[in-house]
Order: sequence, then C-alpha cells, then structure tokens
Amino acid sequence: LLVQGRDNAVVDDLDLKVVTRRAPTPAEMADLKLAFRIAKHVKSNAIVYVRDGATVGIGAGQMSRVDSSRIAARKALDAAEAAGLAEPLTKNSVVASDAFFPFADG
Repeated sequence: LLVQGRDNAVVDDLDLKVVTRRAPTPAEMADLKLAFRIAKHVKSNAIVYVRDGATVGIGAGQMSRVDSSRIAARKALDAAEAAGLAEPLTKNSVVASDAFFPFADG
C-alpha cells in the first residue's frame, strides 16, 4: 500500500533561493510564481512558459520532459504567429517545470 500526503504548499509562501548570477526582477519573480502554481496543477512532466502575467505555452503528459518542453515552445510560437507578433512569446518569458530535467543545460 502506497500512501502519499496532499501537496498543500503555496508557491507564494515558498522560500525561493536565487542561484544565478543575475537575480530575477520583481516582475520575473511574479511570473515565475504564477508558472509554478500552474505547473503544480498540470499533468506529469509539466512545462509552463509565462510572460507578463500570462501563460504563453504549456506542454505536459509526455513520457519525456524534453518532449513536453518542445510542445510548450511550439504552442507559444503558434500563438505568436496567430497574433501576428514578430517574436516568439517565449522570448523574455520564465519557465517552470514540475521536476528537474534529466541532464545539465548545455
């Protein structure tokens, strides 16, 4: 028998630690908290792009988190094209995942 407790954590209450050279701006941090809240409720291998307080791409439910990332980026690109925007919505966005990627960034 496997028993798991409910995830009642509130992203706004989490103690986030910046480990990059450049700290996020207050607007980027607000977007990131929104992205984390959304990723928490999306199916497995969730990838969520947020920019300016709006979700711009979501990928989920794939066997591979990398595939979910590709889907989220593609959805953001398609939305930008449909809106007649010159740049992808992923530019200057933040991204959140429900877990770690299986390899280092390169």
